[in-house]
Amino acid sequence: MARVSLLSLPLAAAPLNGRLWPTLGQRVLPWIVPFSLFALWCLASRNHWMSEQILPAPSLVWSSAIELAQGELWSHLWISLQRLFWGLLAGITAGAALGAALGFSQRLERLVFPTFAGLAQVPTLAWIPLFMVFFGIGEVLKLVVLIKAIVVPVTLHTLVGVRDAQPKLREAAAVLRLPPGY
Repeated sequence: MARVSLLSLPLAAAPLNGRLWPTLGQRVLPWIVPFSLFALWCLASRNHWMSEQILPAPSLVWSSAIELAQGELWSHLWISLQRLFWGLLAGITAGAALGAALGFSQRLERLVFPTFAGLAQVPTLAWIPLFMVFFGIGEVLKLVVLIKAIVVPVTLHTLVGVRDAQPKLREAAAVLRLPPGY
């Protein structure tokens, strides 16, 4: 049975009907909603439809952003990006290893996958109180939550990719005398 690749699906963009460049209307259309929301925001803040604590004026938001950019925003951003890098690295590594192991071994899949699938159904946010008990409140908690959120989809997709590899590819690997891990 042939599978449809996401790359072969059509894009959501409107067809150009033989033209090289989109018309002005096709270029403006995607911007109508964002500009309308911005205009509504300006109008609502100017007319005080909500308090300034709930809906601050765009000028106040912009000046606050400039103030943050000149202060400590960049150091906090660097720390967050480091945390994201290490969490992605650990989550992808663990998920790929677990998914490959489950995909290569039917026995391991029968043994581990039902428990993994059951635990994967619990949303990541629901795990946070339990993770707080085990890991405390700090950097480790943030990394564990990030890793948990990444491990599940990576494991599932790696498992499907390894298990459903085309027989011709497996045959080619055997002819080339590649070890079973390839």
